[in-house]
Amino acid sequence: MTRFVRQRQCHGKSLPHQPSYTGNDRSSEDCQSGPTSLRAGDRAGVSAGVSDGSRDPRIDTVRGIACLLLVAYHVVGSDNQSGMRVIDDSGFRRFSDALAYVRMPLFAVLAGVIYATKPVSSGSYRRFLKSKALRLLVPLIFVGLPFAVLQRIIPGANSYIELNSVPAILIFPYAHFWFLQALFVVFLVITSAEVGAAVKAAVEVTGRLEVV
Repeated sequence: MTRFVRQRQCHGKSLPHQPSYTGNDRSSEDCQSGPTSLRAGDRAGVSAGVSDGSRDPRIDTVRGIACLLLVAYHVVGSDNQSGMRVIDDSGFRRFSDALAYVRMPLFAVLAGVIYATKPVSSGSYRRFLKSKALRLLVPLIFVGLPFAVLQRIIPGANSYIELNSVPAILIFPYAHFWFLQALFVVFLVITSAEVGAAVKAAVEVTGRLEVV
């Protein structure tokens, strides 16, 4: 049955009376599709202070600081047998140890902030995980494996790994590459949670429609 809706205001202009059908009220849709409306992606970009397709210099600056702190840690070394092999009472060692709870947590926080600005959307879970695999697992394979082999064959290297144990670094944590594995597992968990929430929402919506 056809029903009529009252006159509405859309972007400062009155909409004429127009027929609409139950369950298909187009007038609100016309308001949302006007030139001054923001798409969902635009709103997310504005709220994050970043326009679509651009980089936030604040995030890049913090990422750069985190990278410098991490490089400094590996240059100094975790003990007197690695890195610069400085003594435990050295100022370098104290500086490095003082930032132990800042370096890697900062990377994790940055990953969460970036994900919050562009979360995985419904229907793109597989593409999202593929992109994360390219960013995290590919470097693990093509940088981590050669690194382990070089550590084994170069005399005087800081660590030594048995040749038959090299493939295991793709599964078990090894050196500083553990963060790549950990971050990928985090994204797996997040994606699983997003899929679960989407399925739950779809079931609830379907249930309401069936009742109606």
